Formats: sequence, C-alpha cells, structure tokens
Amino acid sequence: MKKFICQIIVFSLLFVLICTIPLVVFEKRAKDCTTRHPYSSVNFANNSKNIDADLIVIGNSRAECSYNDSILSAMTGLKCVNLGWAGYPFDYQYNVMFKTYIKQNKKPKYIMVEVAPWAFFDYVNPIYIIELLPYINQPEFQFYVELCPELSWIDKSLFVKYAGKLNKVRKELVLFKSPIHKTEKVNKRKWNSNYITRSCRLECDTAIIRVFNTFIDECLENDIQLILICSPIHLKDGASHFDMDGFWKNINSSIKNKDIKILDYENLYGNDTLYFQDPMHLDDGYARECFTKKVAHDLDSLGILQN
Repeated sequence: MKKFICQIIVFSLLFVLICTIPLVVFEKRAKDCTTRHPYSSVNFANNSKNIDADLIVIGNSRAECSYNDSILSAMTGLKCVNLGWAGYPFDYQYNVMFKTYIKQNKKPKYIMVEVAPWAFFDYVNPIYIIELLPYINQPEFQFYVELCPELSWIDKSLFVKYAGKLNKVRKELVLFKSPIHKTEKVNKRKWNSNYITRSCRLECDTAIIRVFNTFIDECLENDIQLILICSPIHLKDGASHFDMDGFWKNINSSIKNKDIKILDYENLYGNDTLYFQDPMHLDDGYARECFTKKVAHDLDSLGILQN
C-alpha cells in the first residue's frame, strides 16, 4: 500500500511537471511579445516607479498617437509622460494604466485626458487579446480578473490561466513575429472611412461614464488639475459617424460646476487626410509633432499650467 501511494505521488508530480513545462516555455515567448507595441504600454505603467511626472497624458490610441511627451516636456518645462494605451475604452485606461502608475509615483500636478466618443464606447471586439499578452507581466493579476468577468473560474487560476486559449495565443505569437511588429512605431493603417464602426457600438456606455466621473472626483479630491482634450478627427470620415453634440453634452454634464478645462481640437485639420493615418488618428510623425506644439503653446498662452 505504501509503495502504491508513493507511485501515485511520483506520477502526480511528473504529470504536473509535464503540464508546467509548455506553460513556462509559452510565457517566455509571450513576454518577448509584451516588450513590443501595444503591450509595451502596459508594462511601461507596471515599471513606472519613481517617474514622478508633473503632467501625465491618459487615453486610448488617440492619446498615444496625438501627443509627443518629449515635446510637451521641452515646451512646458514640466516632466511629461504619455500613458496612452491603444485598443481599449476609458475604464481600462483608468484601472490598468492610471491606477498602476499612480500607485508607484507621486501624484501629478496636471492630467491631460484625451476624450472623444470612442473613449466611452463599449468595445464589442477589442483590437487585442486582453485576456492574454497584456497581463503576463502584470504583477496584480486581480486587475485582469476584475476587468474580464466573462472568464471562467479555470481561466482565473494562475496555473491554468491559458486553458482553452492556447490556439489564440499561438496565432498572436505568430502575428508578433511578423516584420510590422518589430518596432515600437504605431503601424500606418490603410485609409478606410468605415473602419471605426466595426469594433464598437456608436453610443456612450453608462458604466464607462460612471468610471469617468469617479476618476474626475478622485483627481479633484487630490488637487490635480484636469485638462480634457479632444485631438483632431477627420470631419467627413471620422466625426460624421458620431453624435458629437450628444457626446459633448455627456462630457459637460460630468464636469458641471467643476474647475476643469476643455481644449477641443476636433475640427483643427478638417478633411485634410495628409494629417491623418486614418479617420480617428493623427499621423504619428509630422502631424503629431505639429499638434503637440500647438497644445503646448495653448496650455501656456491660456495660463492653464499656472493654476
């Protein structure tokens, strides 16, 4: 009997070892992917200890594409950091990027929030596989569980968190081996006037608006000056898809009777496609540089950074 029990124990240990080896190999390969865009943004927030920026930018891909933090720093004299994270709405920006950063750093004097309708939509099909790669280097796995309620109890177990997902992961790993993901540069998209309607519902999500209101209250309680900013949108192929009046009504309702500045540049470049990589995103080269300089100049000339 004793020998039998020992055999069972040895067999169990071998089974666990055999199951663990492929997961260890996979995680090593996946971590290589998280050093690249867009997952590098999450890991930057994770490893942002003691940056202590004076001004931080948060938002989705529009924030990431629109603001050059080096130019902002040089022109404002403040230490600026862009925490824009492509692919997800404001509740993710708040819980994953902002909360992670704020735990490791002194509170900033100013926060610039990129707002536009897309930041408050409920994404039907997120652009990236959020259940997997972004959180492999995430020390607080609970974030992942809370933000993905559709996961099964099996998925929520650290040991088997990739159960049933390995085929998706394999495809993602293959994608990240391709040349277009070799650098941090945001990829140039082929112009498509209809692409913005494919992955989200064209109405603001009330749950995300509630998170936004919580964020506003939290900043005001901590004496952080908020600046809400809407970067340029291509008028014909971008802004025309949305109820912009209804969107701004929601925003104004959230900030009513509060000392919060709004800078609205949605019409700045009109229908000039030379400034855009697609209807919702500025070109991440010359246009990004020009726009960042204008924002920095306006922040100074309007006296916003003296408050």
